[in-house]
Amino acid sequence: MKLLIATPCLNNSLDSRMVGSVLNVILEGVKRGDEVVWDRPSSAILSYNRNVSMDKAIKENFDWFLYWDADIEVSSVDFVYGMIDTSFKYQAAIVGLPVRLKGSDKYNFAFKDEKYINGITLPPEPALVDVIGTGVMLLDVSMVRDIPKPWFTFTDTYNDKPGFWPEDWNFCEKATQIGRKVYVDPRYETIHWGTYGYR
Repeated sequence: MKLLIATPCLNNSLDSRMVGSVLNVILEGVKRGDEVVWDRPSSAILSYNRNVSMDKAIKENFDWFLYWDADIEVSSVDFVYGMIDTSFKYQAAIVGLPVRLKGSDKYNFAFKDEKYINGITLPPEPALVDVIGTGVMLLDVSMVRDIPKPWFTFTDTYNDKPGFWPEDWNFCEKATQIGRKVYVDPRYETIHWGTYGYR
């Protein structure tokens, strides 16, 4: 298996707890005989960073692509392999971990029929959602080839959506429009670090 981990960052800033989690995943991949590469594009435009890494994943023929934000720690070493299993089990092209939004009781996933209000309650097992944030998001690279560039763009207000429509939710919508499934996998704990952690 060939996995690209992408951590878009500003001024090359990474939280040390997140770095420890990534290094553990890389070591786990080495033990299993997999190729794991860590890409850290740095510019002030987040969607640009995401697109640069996505382009690398496609051009260099990676099987899986994991977005992992620079301030998120994951408690498990083998969560990536669990997410891959979830992808196969549910035929999901996108699998994301639930990440608590900073300073909020809400999570980074939402449903269209609930007017895209962020999730408050975690499902007990992997569940189909309409959109999920890229905090920790695994993609099947073969699916990405079916989505035209640019993959990540953000837009301002839509009448039927929240006032700010982020680039990760926009990407999920593009995927679902071509018949792909998006899942949230609640089996792994994340901590969203800021001035303090959000579990």
